[in-house]
Amino acid sequence: MATLKLRTLLIQAVAGAALYAGFAAPVSAQSTETLRIGQAMQSASALSTAVVTSLGERIRERSGGSLDLKSSAPYANAAQALKALERGDLDLAFIRLADVPSQFPHHWVVAELGRLGDPGVSGMLHQKLVDRGVLCGYGLYQVIAAGTAPSDRQGSAEGVAVLMNQDRFDALNEAQQDALSGFDTGWLPGRILSTMTAAPAAQTVAWQSMVSRHPAGRMIDRVIGESLPGLSKAE
Repeated sequence: MATLKLRTLLIQAVAGAALYAGFAAPVSAQSTETLRIGQAMQSASALSTAVVTSLGERIRERSGGSLDLKSSAPYANAAQALKALERGDLDLAFIRLADVPSQFPHHWVVAELGRLGDPGVSGMLHQKLVDRGVLCGYGLYQVIAAGTAPSDRQGSAEGVAVLMNQDRFDALNEAQQDALSGFDTGWLPGRILSTMTAAPAAQTVAWQSMVSRHPAGRMIDRVIGESLPGLSKAE
């Protein structure tokens, strides 16, 4: 009788452990999704390295380790990186918008923003315009971050963006999506500024109204006016 009772207790213990393991496994064995990022920024390698490295660290931190970032070999140009993104060969692409003008016809607006001040100012405005949906080209992708990098032209700057394959983004769970879409607007401009030996002095160029120059010119003027209330418009 004692042997039978002992056997019963052992069976109950094993069954209880198996049941606990069944509930505990999903919590302890959290899988990590690896996101592949490609870039076409060979002319600004320091910027690329700083942004991509920082992005990987932030993604891991914000997602609690459920997302990781892996860099692929650089692409010859932004068009190739975008095609790889659309095919699903990449999950994210870091590009300069002016390199693909047919895809981002309003890239020149971002260059205009560069006349207003340092990359932190123009980058903040760039992100706000992306969020408002007034710049063409971003609608095919999930925009992780947008910013502005110094241009070769004096007093100007060009737009850069971290874009994500929309299907890949939609396939992630809600917490992972929140980790990617929750970047504050100052992150990318801040990373760009950190790659420069010294932040450029703010420009004093008066803003020229975009009403007659862009289909969403009135909205652009409003965003700039709300963000930089002390800035005057050029006559």
